[in-house]
Amino acid sequence: MRLRLATCALVLLALSAAPQRAAHATAYGSMFSGPTTGDAASVLWNPAAMTLLRGTAAHLYGGMSVIRLQYQRTTINPFSNAQYPQADLFTLKPDIMLGFVTDATLSRFRFGVGFNIPILDGAKWDETYAGQGASTRYFALGARQAHFVIRPAVAFKINKYISVGVGLDITVVQLLHEAMTDFSAKINQIACRSDPSNCQTDAPLVRENPQFDARTNISGIGVGVGVSGGVLITPLPWLRIGASIASGARDVSVKSDITIQLPQTVVDYVGTNFPSIALPKLAAEGEVVSHNPLTIALGIAVNPIKNLELAVDWHWAQKSKMSALYGNIQNTTSELIGDQVLIKILSDDWLLGFRAQYRVLPWLVVGTRFEADPNARPEAFMTPVSIDVDKYQLILGASIRATRWLTVTAEYGHYFLLSREIRQSNFAPNANPTEPVTQGFDKPYPLGRYTTQTDRFAVSLNFGF
Repeated sequence: MRLRLATCALVLLALSAAPQRAAHATAYGSMFSGPTTGDAASVLWNPAAMTLLRGTAAHLYGGMSVIRLQYQRTTINPFSNAQYPQADLFTLKPDIMLGFVTDATLSRFRFGVGFNIPILDGAKWDETYAGQGASTRYFALGARQAHFVIRPAVAFKINKYISVGVGLDITVVQLLHEAMTDFSAKINQIACRSDPSNCQTDAPLVRENPQFDARTNISGIGVGVGVSGGVLITPLPWLRIGASIASGARDVSVKSDITIQLPQTVVDYVGTNFPSIALPKLAAEGEVVSHNPLTIALGIAVNPIKNLELAVDWHWAQKSKMSALYGNIQNTTSELIGDQVLIKILSDDWLLGFRAQYRVLPWLVVGTRFEADPNARPEAFMTPVSIDVDKYQLILGASIRATRWLTVTAEYGHYFLLSREIRQSNFAPNANPTEPVTQGFDKPYPLGRYTTQTDRFAVSLNFGF
């Protein structure tokens, strides 16, 4: 028993002490799921772990994160020459996962299919706060990037020690983005190009005048295909080691439509001061290339004593390869519609989880899980639509076997989030209106303090037949 306990401690410490490098990685299913767990969520965590199941099983998981966020911009409103009021955000972020696994009466094969939403990012800010135009409106009024993944998979048990699994990842990417475009700045560009010898910054109009805001909408959808695979090793009855890798759909082309609704104040001003310039209906077609990151999941689970399981899992996503998500304009009615930056630079993303669970009664399991995700995106690319902070989550939960074929799990998680003070940014007003700014970074400084609070509630149903 001492050797067993010591070995358990060593394998857990070895994984937790390994060098980590990478924010926002996804854990699938309930808090009891992982790359070494025998439930139907394994089709997404690690398809090889499906061989731990017998018969037919289904896993239905539904979670909801309650997010509250405050942003206080530190730079002065150039139009009113006053401090912007604090912008407040309240939003609900759903988390859905479905898994189904069956052995089809075969002893060594398992077949499964899973569905989840690994990426669901965005924010919805109000247009005004305290009667003033919101400090966030040029970055987002509403924005959403969602990746929907369906994975059919098959697993094969080579022997009692080793199992392998492979899957096909079908990814659907949806982009929705609504923001204001500052046509005070656009008109200044028109003026400078009309008379370059008399070009001045913030002339003839001062930036960020709400009367010259134009609502901009970008929307699109795309589909891609990738592959995944995994292995499960059970060297001892009380020790399981799992690993999986998923290539994702890699580059998914999202054909997008862009429209800009000009206010009458802009039409009248241009008609009066630049009668030779016609303002057509502003619309464009573009392409957004969404790069789905390579992901790796590793896990170790041990049973040092009867009814007790300890586990460590590590999930990494190569999000640095998603260096930016650009909308490249291909067909436009006006040069006033330029390339759009939707999602900014991301760091590689890792999530490290520690889990302990104990079977108190034959029908009751209680547990706790701690997750660390200290990989906030670089400061220079933080904006009100791409908010990211270091994240730590403590989860408490219980699993109750309600009937012979149904187990219900309920859990609550609290995030410990660190506020961020943004003092530098790659986004800045263009100092020379005669020259277009590369990749659409010509926006107000998104400097200031971002503070957020998040709690998560979840319920999952496990069916076994």
